[in-house]
Amino acid sequence: MTARTTRRRSNVIFRSLMNDLKRDDAAAAADLGVSLSSLREVLSGAAEASPEMLRRAAEVWPVSERDFLPLREDAEDGVVVMRDRDAASSARIIQRRGRDYYEYFDSAMSRLSRIRPEKIRMMVHVEDSDAENPAVCWNKGHFLYQFTYFVGDINYYYEWKGRRYCAEMRTGDSVYGLPYAPHSFTTRDPACTAYILAITFGGRLAGEPQLELNALGPEQAARFSLHEAASDQAALLRAHAESGSYTVEQVLSASGLARERMRALWDGSAVATDVELRQLSRALETPVRQLMPEPDDTSCGVRFVRREQVVSWLYPDAAAPSYRIHRLAHSITAAFSRGVELEVLPGDRAAARLEHGMHEFAYNHGSVPIVVGWSTRDGDHATELAPGDSMYCRPFVPHWFRHARTTGAGQQTKILLLRAAGTVWGDAWIEARRLGERALRRVADDDEPWYDATGGGPREDAHAQSDAGTEGRTAD
Repeated sequence: MTARTTRRRSNVIFRSLMNDLKRDDAAAAADLGVSLSSLREVLSGAAEASPEMLRRAAEVWPVSERDFLPLREDAEDGVVVMRDRDAASSARIIQRRGRDYYEYFDSAMSRLSRIRPEKIRMMVHVEDSDAENPAVCWNKGHFLYQFTYFVGDINYYYEWKGRRYCAEMRTGDSVYGLPYAPHSFTTRDPACTAYILAITFGGRLAGEPQLELNALGPEQAARFSLHEAASDQAALLRAHAESGSYTVEQVLSASGLARERMRALWDGSAVATDVELRQLSRALETPVRQLMPEPDDTSCGVRFVRREQVVSWLYPDAAAPSYRIHRLAHSITAAFSRGVELEVLPGDRAAARLEHGMHEFAYNHGSVPIVVGWSTRDGDHATELAPGDSMYCRPFVPHWFRHARTTGAGQQTKILLLRAAGTVWGDAWIEARRLGERALRRVADDDEPWYDATGGGPREDAHAQSDAGTEGRTAD
């Protein structure tokens, strides 16, 4: 990202914060103790805000210095590619108990995404599948979710609620694991290279929520678990009631529920029906989805998909497919992520384009090179991904995969894909949809004051498009 682009994004952020605090140029300059001309140089992108200006802003306004800093772009062309040779140069061996345990290799990453992929080679061999084998060195678990794809005969160890387990994994198996669950890996075959593609990614608590929890401190942060309620649904019901200072009597009156039924829902001894959820939604003025706890389809914090259990389909259709999609380990608790294996099918037709709102990591773990193409405003681009090469792709960038050359018998064309949402997902995505295209363009590029000093105003509604077609819909 060029210095000019950085300044441009910085001045948009600076103006946005001033607008939020209802400061015009003169008032902001007075608050910050700078001249009007120097502030306007920053707001126009002609100059960078000095550390002193940012420090002063954090002192006099309810903001932090980091609020003024734009994300550093490293995928302006839509993708970031990491070659296998560059991954090899990142190799580092991690020791545990004084012996070589893992060898780590970086893969393609971007500052825009919370996907943190690694290739990890197992360096400890065991001859059993005992979870208490003394050769196994456990980690403490980590904050990020983890999707793991296995190559070779590998033991996967995991711990849940103080009990340890071992699962024998083979090439093509995959597993999804929850944050802060201790785990480890060893190999059962010293004669063969055994490695995993360990793709960790941030969930909905990563980023700004994590910083907020850090600022609140351990005791207040723990309160968000709502652990005192008898059921998840009762916890959500009571949390939304408390956020509006609703009494049980008020919810009872506004919902029209029977008193005994309301008491059972409140204490968690009963589960609300769909009709009751709508009644409670109206009473609390909160979307129904906010009162529905997510089901947990994991067992002991993990979910396995063995290679023989993989569900596959042709894409985009069976008549003229470009790919065979293999669905790998996933959990409904992490609906903001998707792990698939993409098999590139032979043929002379143009490859089907893939486009979605998630950040994507791709790794060629087949035996032949694959060409990846993508489109930007500047046109189409293409590069070859050799085995071991990896790639990051931004959201909403059309991209496709095709054979680099004629593929012989027994040669595999396999791309491992892990897609994970950024911060604009879930409720944030719903909010974005309601704002509409015009408002979202302003969010990303608005460097003007929130008012017109001449007394005029826009004649076009920034929300016109988002309002269209919403009549008659009920809030859910």
